[in-house]
Amino acid sequence: MTTNTDTDLTPRVYGASELGVPSITAPGEAHPRVQYVGAELFAGLDDPSGAAVTQGTAEEWSEPFTDPKIHVRDDGITVTFAAYPKGTATLLPVTDNVVLADPSGSISVAIFEEFMDALGDRAVRTGLSPARFSIPGTPPAA
Repeated sequence: MTTNTDTDLTPRVYGASELGVPSITAPGEAHPRVQYVGAELFAGLDDPSGAAVTQGTAEEWSEPFTDPKIHVRDDGITVTFAAYPKGTATLLPVTDNVVLADPSGSISVAIFEEFMDALGDRAVRTGLSPARFSIPGTPPAA
């Protein structure tokens, strides 16, 4: 079953004790798809029935999550970035910069706000937490 992210998903915060140590260290298809947000808290999603969106379900989505990365520059300043394969449908997180990979092999970097300005109304905020935008494009290669 391929599920699109245009459904009514509800953000959910989990405490580490709800997930269990084994499931955090060795997640599988049935494990809720979560992202660590700090302390002992994780963020996930519930589907319209109230059930947790699992890792297996998220892997079937036609628009995958693009996870943010953190980089500490030589001057000690921490910046965030996300890689975006140009032309591919994705759920892009809000970061400082977007690294654009063109199918021709060229790489460029854009400030997030400039990238969003260039997309205009084609980028749609999803309501997910952390904040993500649905970026249209062709489905990613399997």
